[in-house]
Amino acid sequence: MNETILLQSKTIVEKVEYQLPYHHYVENDGINFKELGFGLEYINYLSYVIELIKQISNGYSTNILDLGCGDGKLLYELSKLETKYNLLGIDLNQDAIKLAAIVTGLKNVFRKIDINELGDEYSESFDIITAVEVFEHISETDIISVLNKIECLLKKNGKLIICVPSQNRAIQERHYRHYTSEQLEQQLSQFRTDNIHYIHKISGTEKLLRNLLSNRIYNLKKNCFQKHIYNIYRQKTQIAQANNCAHIIGIFSRR
Repeated sequence: MNETILLQSKTIVEKVEYQLPYHHYVENDGINFKELGFGLEYINYLSYVIELIKQISNGYSTNILDLGCGDGKLLYELSKLETKYNLLGIDLNQDAIKLAAIVTGLKNVFRKIDINELGDEYSESFDIITAVEVFEHISETDIISVLNKIECLLKKNGKLIICVPSQNRAIQERHYRHYTSEQLEQQLSQFRTDNIHYIHKISGTEKLLRNLLSNRIYNLKKNCFQKHIYNIYRQKTQIAQANNCAHIIGIFSRR
């Protein structure tokens, strides 16, 4: 199967985007997000995925595959935790893979490869597979084979963590679809649904706090006041409901 099976519509766009490791400009402590407009929202769902992985692994060594790893931000954050994970990140974008290896310093972790090209040696070898903001880029014709491969790669009772954009947000030009929780569960019906989480509340409060944190009139950078506002932002915006979330995170198990 050719390389367009995964992230088909964003390959050209990310060829340009991944000239810089832009996800690594965003810090989880709220210090450096102001340079990027997507930073606060990105932290909200990425940090939530990390917490879910920590809960599932429960301190044990865990084999993790990050599908569509991009510049490696998720795996880099996991590598810094006390628990030692066995990590593999795959992506079709060569520029992203090069950046991931350079910026993270992780050895033998990142590969430019289609998921369907992973050999039999990977069958039933992963405890957790993540796909963070990836499935919206996969066409309807390709997604079936991707899901079937994921099922083969997961250990029995292994977990699939998927983060996708919600239908509460307008579909971007390079996305095939945005989701409701029902649509996500239907698409992954071959897996057992463990839990659905609604992330990043869309609200006037979110916009107000975001504007305050990212203002260019006065500088809050590395300031206690900024940290305080950021903590309020996280408390007020990370957890949402179905009708006001920007992202949906699903946890699924191999049956």
